[in-house]
Amino acid sequence: MVVGRDEAWPKTWVVCRIAKPPPPAGVRAGNVRELISVQRESIRLMQSLKTQTNPTIRRSLHTHLEQLCRLLGQPTPALDAIGQEAPAEPPLVGEFWIAYNQLIAAGAKVNHSRNPQVIAINLHHIGEVARKYRVRLPSWSELRNVLKKSLHPKFIDIRGVNSVITGTSVKCWAFVQPEEEEKLPMAA
Repeated sequence: MVVGRDEAWPKTWVVCRIAKPPPPAGVRAGNVRELISVQRESIRLMQSLKTQTNPTIRRSLHTHLEQLCRLLGQPTPALDAIGQEAPAEPPLVGEFWIAYNQLIAAGAKVNHSRNPQVIAINLHHIGEVARKYRVRLPSWSELRNVLKKSLHPKFIDIRGVNSVITGTSVKCWAFVQPEEEEKLPMAA
């Protein structure tokens, strides 16, 4: 007699009951609104981390994300896995802003902007003023390549400015004026 496949297999069925997973630690089982709110906030923080490039703000956002993930009982993704920090400023940019501050401290007029929230610098003019005050500036060719990467103060663009110094239109590199507590570094 030939035994069919069905007869060779055992006829027992295993039945298991799937239990509901326990609610995440820190969230009461009955409070679904609170759970949804925490999930939405964690998603919002993840999106903010993806777009944020400032290292200090990124660490702060990640700390908040860790707390929310703990409430949800979920692992927290690594900070490096969510977006990335802005590249570091080239050292020449720092040298330029130190020289700029030395000129300002010496009383030189190098900011062509009439707007107090903008720094407008004409490279030829600042070069002449730096020679007059005997302040060393990196070469113009080097500056042209790296000044666009300035983060503190942040580079805006190159534009024509109605100069407060000359009274004429001057082509300037424009930067956001830093707040009082973020003033530019001085040489040691």
